[in-house]
Amino acid sequence: MQKYFLFIFLIMGRSLFGQVQEPKTPFELNETLAGISDSLYTIGVNWGNAFNEANQSGDFSAIKTVRVSLEKYIDTKITYVSNMKDVKNSKAFRLAILDFLNYEKSFCDDGLKPFENLDSKSSDADKKKLLDQLTPILSKEENLLKAIAVVQKKYAEENGFTIQE
Repeated sequence: MQKYFLFIFLIMGRSLFGQVQEPKTPFELNETLAGISDSLYTIGVNWGNAFNEANQSGDFSAIKTVRVSLEKYIDTKITYVSNMKDVKNSKAFRLAILDFLNYEKSFCDDGLKPFENLDSKSSDADKKKLLDQLTPILSKEENLLKAIAVVQKKYAEENGFTIQE
């Protein structure tokens, strides 16, 4: 009986909360797109924490779980932002976020996935090599974030709100 109620609750929750409401105002759109970036940052921090724990324990299996979760989130948001309707000249802002999401998707494969080959026998030199390979990748990420900030600020100015920094 409990399983039945849990199932009904999950179905109701999905129908109530599973549908993401489309932003209707420029401010709502800004909050939605900024929230995507914030969530990516949080998942990235989770990956970093998982890596630090794996580095201590020698068990790197948990970092794959976080990466897969990140990829699923990115795929979902790419679809969402791609299908999102523009609100008052938001196309440049929306496309900048899409560029960032697509970059993050490739970052998962090129930057994060190689760490999953590490194990308790991996040397510090092996780990350092992988970490060093992240530097140029993260530099591009920083440039994309700066580009988003410029487009976002312009969008806010055009639509009468300010961005909190």
